[in-house]
Amino acid sequence: MSRIRMNNELVEKLKRDVVEKELKLDFQRSDILGQIYKEYEGSPQIIIRARFMERLLQEKKIYIDDNVFVGSLAGEFGAFYLYPEWSNDWMKEDNKFEIPEEKQEELNAVFEYWKDRSITKRSSDTYEDIFGEDFDKYETSGFIANISLSPAGVSNSNYEKVLKYGLKSIIEEAEKRYHELEVTVENKAKFDFYKAVIIELKAVIAYANRYAVLAEELAQKEKDPNRKEELLEIAKICSHVPEYGAENFREALQAHWFLHLISQLEQVGCGYSNGFLGQVLEPFYQKDKAEGKITPEEAVYLLKHHFLKLNDINYYYGEEYELIESRDTAQTINIGGYTADGKDATGEVDSLILDAQFDLRLPQPPIALIYHDKLKPEFVQKAIDLVKTGIGMPQFMNADVLVERSLDAYARYGATLADARRTCVYGCVSTAIPNKTAYLMGDVVNVAKAVELALYNGIDPLTGLKVGIETGNAEEFSSFEEFYDAFARQLEHGILVARHHGKICNMLYSDFIQLPYRSALTDGCIEKGLDIWNGGAQFVATSTNINAGVDAANALLAIRSLVFEEKKFTIAELKEALDADFEGYDIIQRLCFNAPKHGNNVEKDEAVVSRVYQDAFDFFQEDGDNYLGIYGKPDAYSKSMHNYFGRQTGALPTGRKSHVALTDGSVSAQPGTDTNGSTALITSAANAVDTAAYNSVHLNVKLNPDIFHSDNGSASVISLIDSFFRQGGNHIQFNCIDAAVLKDARMHPENHRDLVVRVAGFSAFFTRLHEGIQDEIIARTEHEIAV
Repeated sequence: MSRIRMNNELVEKLKRDVVEKELKLDFQRSDILGQIYKEYEGSPQIIIRARFMERLLQEKKIYIDDNVFVGSLAGEFGAFYLYPEWSNDWMKEDNKFEIPEEKQEELNAVFEYWKDRSITKRSSDTYEDIFGEDFDKYETSGFIANISLSPAGVSNSNYEKVLKYGLKSIIEEAEKRYHELEVTVENKAKFDFYKAVIIELKAVIAYANRYAVLAEELAQKEKDPNRKEELLEIAKICSHVPEYGAENFREALQAHWFLHLISQLEQVGCGYSNGFLGQVLEPFYQKDKAEGKITPEEAVYLLKHHFLKLNDINYYYGEEYELIESRDTAQTINIGGYTADGKDATGEVDSLILDAQFDLRLPQPPIALIYHDKLKPEFVQKAIDLVKTGIGMPQFMNADVLVERSLDAYARYGATLADARRTCVYGCVSTAIPNKTAYLMGDVVNVAKAVELALYNGIDPLTGLKVGIETGNAEEFSSFEEFYDAFARQLEHGILVARHHGKICNMLYSDFIQLPYRSALTDGCIEKGLDIWNGGAQFVATSTNINAGVDAANALLAIRSLVFEEKKFTIAELKEALDADFEGYDIIQRLCFNAPKHGNNVEKDEAVVSRVYQDAFDFFQEDGDNYLGIYGKPDAYSKSMHNYFGRQTGALPTGRKSHVALTDGSVSAQPGTDTNGSTALITSAANAVDTAAYNSVHLNVKLNPDIFHSDNGSASVISLIDSFFRQGGNHIQFNCIDAAVLKDARMHPENHRDLVVRVAGFSAFFTRLHEGIQDEIIARTEHEIAV
């Protein structure tokens, strides 16, 4: 490995490119997709998918820019591909991208071919066939968000295996198993699976070799001797990895980037976690350092180049999905955590990852610190120093809860304590055992909508659609328990609909959108000869996401307190105020806003929050195992769905007006209502949800930046985290930016284009967020901590 020539000005230039980039369409993928589906019509679907990836990697435009690592999602920086096989309505309905005239006809043809073949359309049609009702009404009303609008990206693949042994070793294993298969009907799908894996993995090697050839060609023309040497180094690396195991730190990073990029090319979306990247890289770094081939500063420099590449993963699936995800890619890097034998797993590269993100301060990659009491104090302090920058990283995850959660989910399928100790973040806040777990994504349920449906006897007040069940005239309910029962029945209905539709989506993935590449890098699939969607992975997680639980609980608290206990007004009077969006009903709105709320550590009130989440869990389990017949858990996180659902939700008994973003996170407080301080908030949050039963829970805390001006500020934040986790809390993250700065960025975005904030499970450029999210972040309660 030749020595890296560090150029910090180059890093700043590449960062400016990220900050200033504008998304643009690249049509090459959809062009090739159309060719392959016609050319291989009648072939098994998994073979079609493999042949498509093969052709794409053979023909996709490649280029080498100033980044020391090569490989890009599309044919130019800032571009993204079309994935019409997933969803395509947006191409006609809300396309905000300028399309060249000569491409418009081609885009129309793409839309026409896929409009009735997409997963979204197939899932809605199949749901109607099976259950006899229109699924789309649940989306239109904002009761359920359809997960099939985009690819299910949540995963954590075994890149470590490839860095050690190379793709060549997996190809050889697949070929051996292919040739040893007995020709029986039971093995028919296995023949197709192994063939598809071999096709794709060979194509990946050929793709890397294309960069080796290009770098050689450019080197021959290069006059600058330094640049010529750099290009020749790139050629050497790309001719070696990922076909063979990496031999040094730089090779390991380039191989990792290739592997991660191909996962995104196969199916770009949110949630391709980078696992414990630092710990995977640690042996390569230590070897190079011992041999005098790398310094910590050089390693950080390479990590920054890698991070810059992560920020060029782009996608767009229409305005609706934009509101749900805010275009977050959730390429989380986990640091800290336990070794398989229960020791502190933190390595030196984990610390260097914090250094790299401290310098760059970009949305990707999110960093998750898997926190436990064996972490070194200086490492925790470095994490707090990153929090001080205001970018909302790292998020802190309770390692002991993660172990308990994984054992509860996977021990019944053979997971050991050693497996569970390595649990890390998949996607933004969901967790699973890395390298070994498939994640079957399901739909998202707006729990606050169940309150509306209980108030209006199953009718959505904004659209007039009947999306609930008839639970009676709310004006006639004589007790809070009667109202709660109506709410619970509406919630049960929504969760069961979401689970049914989610299973249909999983079935369609297994039939039409197989993933040979991701499967080959997930433990269990090669051994079983099965794709990841067909039960190949060693373990399987299931997600139906429970959203806006705090909004629902706060609404129930207001109804209990104001209608049934204090009798300030009747249900009929409350509905009048809600129908008017509180216009002319200022007193009722104020009473509603000031009613008991989650986040103030009042036992009687927090019992209602816990009850909502426990009932949601029970309703999820009522539907039984997942599509593959395996036990699963619900998730509870928001991404930016609290804004998406908020726009479809009317005024609520919480005092919130219609169309305003709902509460972020899953155990965060409604903005402006957690008035008893940070200690009360974390106690409420820790006790709101059974964190081992759910597969994710998350809490946002907004800190006054002045906290860190005190000598004891960092220690106070660490103490808050420790206290939260001792009470069984699972996840906590911090926003630490002056509200005045956020308000100025809202008014003058051109002056704050590089401002990164924490949203809910992810960080993002503040000025690129939807205004509803911006307003919600500004409105969050700013906490002081006793120092």
